[in-house]
Amino acid sequence: MSSKANSSPRPFPATNQVEFGEWFRKERKSRNLTQSDVAQMSGMTRQTVGEIEKGGNVGFFSVLKALKSMGLAISIEESGHQSMISTLFEAL
Repeated sequence: MSSKANSSPRPFPATNQVEFGEWFRKERKSRNLTQSDVAQMSGMTRQTVGEIEKGGNVGFFSVLKALKSMGLAISIEESGHQSMISTLFEAL
């Protein structure tokens, strides 16, 4: 299994599942991880990781587990407010 690179995540410009999958693949590769590495670290199959990268319908918690296995999280911001309110999904 490859080690994680010490790089910052790329901005998340995705507006649909296919764009998210492309972003996810770039993040995985930037960390020198294979689909099998992410699958093993997240407790999923390699096929599920492949489906994420293709923009397939795999379920929100599968995506969260895959992100967490790469040291990433999702931040949710409340719109319409001056201050940013963030929630990180850390406990899966």
